[in-house]
Amino acid sequence: MEPAEIIVKEWLQKVMKQFTMENILYPVNSGKSGSNYSDIDIFAFDAKDRKFYDYEVKWSSGHAIGATPSQTVGNIVNRFYDDARGEIISEIGISDSRNIQKVLVAPRLYFGTKEETKKKYEQMFKENKIEVKYFEDIIKELMEYSEKSKKDDSIVVRLLRSINYSYPDKSDRYGKIQ
Repeated sequence: MEPAEIIVKEWLQKVMKQFTMENILYPVNSGKSGSNYSDIDIFAFDAKDRKFYDYEVKWSSGHAIGATPSQTVGNIVNRFYDDARGEIISEIGISDSRNIQKVLVAPRLYFGTKEETKKKYEQMFKENKIEVKYFEDIIKELMEYSEKSKKDDSIVVRLLRSINYSYPDKSDRYGKIQ
């Protein structure tokens, strides 16, 4: 798992109380050299709302989504709705894909620096039934969880707790996150 995926998994398990499976591989036809593999970053189940979630985690610390909005969104949408992805979900035992919420997790900068551009991308994903969740919000919720939690049961929670202790003033701690 990529570091960003580990952080999202911790948030899903600790804050959202979801059960997770990670890096579910499935074959994709690349056209040129036969088959390659892709994966579902995180597949989760929320027992409270009896709903499944398909999370695609995109992390890039320094660049925006790139290309034209429709082309880039189309690539991500195609990945979520790929037939092979649906087949592997069926193999896990989920036959009704209508009950699967698709979620793209990305840092705010992934969509560029302009607020109107972010809103445009969010709307395009919403039209394709894909929720956008920002990585900064996940970090903030995990920070709040680590403040309240009595357990240091993961490296992510321990790291965030040490940040909480190092910066007791929340405005310093969250910095650019808010």
